[in-house]
Amino acid sequence: MHLIWGWEDQCNGNFEEVLKMVVNADKQRFEDCVFASIGRESHVVTRPILLENGNQIIEEYTYLYQGSDYEKRSPILLQGKTTLIGINKR
Repeated sequence: MHLIWGWEDQCNGNFEEVLKMVVNADKQRFEDCVFASIGRESHVVTRPILLENGNQIIEEYTYLYQGSDYEKRSPILLQGKTTLIGINKR
């Protein structure tokens, strides 16, 4: 994970920490993709996202809903996976 985020002391980041690392130009698209999918889809894969450190990632999310939540209004769990697709070669 150090290659993706550049964090020395941490292996995993939550959604808010990841969002802080996304360049401003991609933040709104990233949020829209993740949050607009609630209630519509159970699995989402983003387009490439550029991070402040120059690396590129793809985020993959799976939304889990209660069995009785037929309209999928309230996910009970959001599981994600980050894939590094490009490394900044400074």
